[in-house]
Amino acid sequence: MSKVQYNINLELNQNKLIIKINDLDSYWMIRGYYLYKDGLLSKKVVKDNLEDNYEFTLENDGLYFVKVFLKKDEEIVSKNSLVVS
Repeated sequence: MSKVQYNINLELNQNKLIIKINDLDSYWMIRGYYLYKDGLLSKKVVKDNLEDNYEFTLENDGLYFVKVFLKKDEEIVSKNSLVVS
């Protein structure tokens, strides 16, 4: 299993949660963004090679975090962002 390092930055702008992935090696591709609200899966976007930035429209107040899935060849890894409210 490869060790992959990257940063997940979240920014709230009114009702938009903006996700930016920084410092990701080019041979990894972003496979999915999963949005969690109050600990439960709320929305997900999965497809090959997503952009390194994405945004979700938030419909309600709550505690949110994003799980980002990466893929290289057949290997898939994931990482959670910090929680924002």
